[in-house]
Amino acid sequence: MLVKQVPKDFDILTTAEPKQVKAAFSGRCIIVGRRFPVCHVTSLNTVVEVSSFSTNSGNIKRITYEPVVGTEGWSEDDFSRWDNSLRRDFTVNGIMYDPFKCIIYDYVGGLRDLRRCKIRTVIPALESFEEDSARILRAIRIAARLEFSFATSTANAIRQLKSSILTLNKTRLQLEVNTMMAYGSSERSVRLLWRYGVLEYLLPFQARYFSNTNLKRQARRSDILLKLLANLDKVTAPNRPCHGGLWVAILAFHLALVERPWSLTVGPTVALALSFGTGLEKAITQVQKLCDAVDKNGKHLWNDQFRSCVKEMDEVVILNDCQSFVDLCLNNVAQLHSAAATCKGVVSKPYFYKANHLFNRALTSNSDDFPDIVHDTYKGVLMNSSFSTNGGIEDLGNVFSHVVLSTLFPSVSSSL
Repeated sequence: MLVKQVPKDFDILTTAEPKQVKAAFSGRCIIVGRRFPVCHVTSLNTVVEVSSFSTNSGNIKRITYEPVVGTEGWSEDDFSRWDNSLRRDFTVNGIMYDPFKCIIYDYVGGLRDLRRCKIRTVIPALESFEEDSARILRAIRIAARLEFSFATSTANAIRQLKSSILTLNKTRLQLEVNTMMAYGSSERSVRLLWRYGVLEYLLPFQARYFSNTNLKRQARRSDILLKLLANLDKVTAPNRPCHGGLWVAILAFHLALVERPWSLTVGPTVALALSFGTGLEKAITQVQKLCDAVDKNGKHLWNDQFRSCVKEMDEVVILNDCQSFVDLCLNNVAQLHSAAATCKGVVSKPYFYKANHLFNRALTSNSDDFPDIVHDTYKGVLMNSSFSTNGGIEDLGNVFSHVVLSTLFPSVSSSL
């Protein structure tokens, strides 16, 4: 709220014990976690995480702090808040707000770092990341979402201890990567992962692509992968995430796109087939029909080079190319899922199955008629704009198609 962005969720800290919280929200609360139990309270179809001061202080080895000038007259609550904030990962996460008194409490310099747009660990960075290597991924996620930079000590520690993330279990890695990719900051997350040498451990195929294309670690320029992710971020947000299968499908699509030179018609044809599940043959027919389509201002939806390519294409050749492209995408999905040797497989089975299902829509026809297409004057062709975070295959196909076409048009040739 302080940075005027939509929060992913709200975390509540209370003096009540977890069992008391569960009793207060009978039937709407479950306690999760053994070492650090927290309460998940369901309210208005939203899960709110509630933790207790006693939980945070009782399960962690207490740290002895030097006396602080200015604490005279503090109450027990003041010291509880202070002690708790000193156990947070980053200063910006150590800020507390009392909604009843409308008071913000900051004992660790979080407000200062918010104003400076900095991510800084509460305790020395090396010590913090050695204590919990997942903080490296959280640092990158928070910096990407808020568009902040790292304090020098934090950045150096990330570079020094980056390989320690491999000590995390697979479930934790999958959760952290999905949070980076599905909540509206995938492009910035991938940039930071690449900049600090972490991408190699999580998404090795994408790291290899950046290396092969000589993308410098500090580069600001965009390429086709970063453009795809940037367009994905335009339709997702912290309060509107996508199913993980969508970003997996986009990564697989990109790997196929750069595998070898393709006709300009292949990518858009596959995207249309995935959107409507009508099969590749009907998608090719629809591309031909749309070749001369115009928007309400009389402007062609497709650029001249693409329209010329469509008019001259051999349908049999294009169909074979599209089938080869989809097969390659399916193979890429499998590779992303099985890349466990170096990164413990950050693509979980549900994401793998969903992405696999999505690409198979292009190979089977479930509709006799091609649905009407909504024309968008800004970005070529906009598919059905409904979007389900639950991962309905039709919705995912629509959004996938929109992301791809928004990336390839109107500058298809320059993108490819």
